[in-house]
Amino acid sequence: MNRICTRLASAVLMFGLAITTAQASELLFACTTTNGKQIMVTDHGQNFGYRFGKPGKPELAFTSDRQQTEITACTASNGDGSEASIHLSNGDYDYVVTGGGDRYHKQPYGDVKVMRSGSDTPVATLQCRTGTVVNHIFDLSNIASRCD
Repeated sequence: MNRICTRLASAVLMFGLAITTAQASELLFACTTTNGKQIMVTDHGQNFGYRFGKPGKPELAFTSDRQQTEITACTASNGDGSEASIHLSNGDYDYVVTGGGDRYHKQPYGDVKVMRSGSDTPVATLQCRTGTVVNHIFDLSNIASRCD
C-alpha cells in the first residue's frame, strides 16, 4: 500500500511540475513551414526558446538570453500593416523570426531567416504555410517604428 501511495504522490508531483512549466512559458510565435515542420518561439522570462522540427520530434531546440535578443516592430505609415521580428542567437548562427500582416495578405504571414553570425545574408529561409501563423512577437515591443 505504501508503494502505491508513493507512486501516486510522485505522479501527482510530476504532473504539477509539467503544468507549472507549461504555464511559465508563453507562446510568441508558431507556424508550420511549407515542408511540414513546426517552428515555435516561447518566452521563458529570462530567455526565449526556439524549436524547429516535426511535431513532437524537434530537430533543433535552444534558448537565447533575453538580454542578448533584439526585438523590432514596425507599422506601415499608411496603416496597411505591421511586422515584428525577434533575433535569436545560437552558436555561430542567428535566427530572425518574423511575423506580420497587411491588407495584401489575407492571413498573417511569417518566416525564419537563418544567418551566420555577423552576416546579413541568409543561408536558409523557412517560409510558413498560409493559415498556420500565430504571432505575438509584436506584444513584446511598445516602440514601433515605420516600416517604410
